[in-house]
Amino acid sequence: MDPTARCRLVLLAVGGPYPPFLRSLGGGLVSMLVTNAYFVTLTDQAVYIHRGSRPQDLPETLYEVVPLDRAAGLIAKVKRGNGWNALFLRLPGRRRPLRLNVSFQSRDELESFVARIRKSTAQAAPAAQAVAAP
Repeated sequence: MDPTARCRLVLLAVGGPYPPFLRSLGGGLVSMLVTNAYFVTLTDQAVYIHRGSRPQDLPETLYEVVPLDRAAGLIAKVKRGNGWNALFLRLPGRRRPLRLNVSFQSRDELESFVARIRKSTAQAAPAAQAVAAP
């Protein structure tokens, strides 16, 4: 990450199948083996997505970096639920959106992330049109 970038928000999520479905298959150990932990970090300049293993719940590898000026189509869909929410991210170079399951405990961070991405892309669009116009 850029050391000058200021962190604005960190969203914790779980990748993989719907968590209650995994719980019905045996839960605990099974779900930890087939899912990954994701850490979506929003800074002043970009969105960083880190991936890690579930037992440690620590970021291990940088999965993707999306600059804010290219984040217009990042959010494909948001499904809000009572227990779990699903955030689908359309990442560059990937055919299908990445599904991230966000717990109801992180609902405020999810709403803030969605609002900030939409706000930053709305501000970037008029600026890009002004530069493109002769």
